[in-house]
Amino acid sequence: MDTKQSQLSKEVASKMDLEMKLLYLGGMNLREIGERYGVSRQRVHERLCRIGYSRRYKHKPSKIEKIAKRFSDRKDAFYASLVKNGDCLEYSGCQNPITDYGVFTFTAIGEESAHRVAYKLQHGFIPPGACVLHKCDNPMCCNIDHLYLGDHKQNALDRVNRGRGNTQKLSRKQTEIRNREIKKSFALGKSIGELAQERGLSKMSIKKILSK
Repeated sequence: MDTKQSQLSKEVASKMDLEMKLLYLGGMNLREIGERYGVSRQRVHERLCRIGYSRRYKHKPSKIEKIAKRFSDRKDAFYASLVKNGDCLEYSGCQNPITDYGVFTFTAIGEESAHRVAYKLQHGFIPPGACVLHKCDNPMCCNIDHLYLGDHKQNALDRVNRGRGNTQKLSRKQTEIRNREIKKSFALGKSIGELAQERGLSKMSIKKILSK
């Protein structure tokens, strides 16, 4: 008799668990289900846990998981922006008008030249102070086979040999005249970006001139 009652109790409990699960999936919260069956919210939670269905909500990712997901998404976005042009893989996103290099923003590391991003994604690391140079004369190229490491001296020499960059050194007087003209243009309404593009300088250089 006791065995039959025990078996019957298990069947009732199993049926109740199934009903609770269906109600939970249907949108009822734990408190509402508990009120329906005359049990506490905690009791409902325990029964749902017992059948392996404690929550219908998605797993809440940790901070590390969120960072990894953002990195993965940005990595996919970067590779999706590369377009084949001959032997080169050109970055099709934003371009820095001063350096002619592509510009890409990683959530974790901020804005960086696209070819440096390509090198980091392939090799994982760029030594401090090192430059990523192109074998091809294509600043937008992100083909790993066309990239190699060098120092600032090699990078400057490479720019000169290829006729890129501002290679003319101004005298002190010329620098003072230029700086006055930049300040005057800024006062008349020109933006830092416009001045940087017009003068062939970086935005940071323009800001330093304006702060003096």
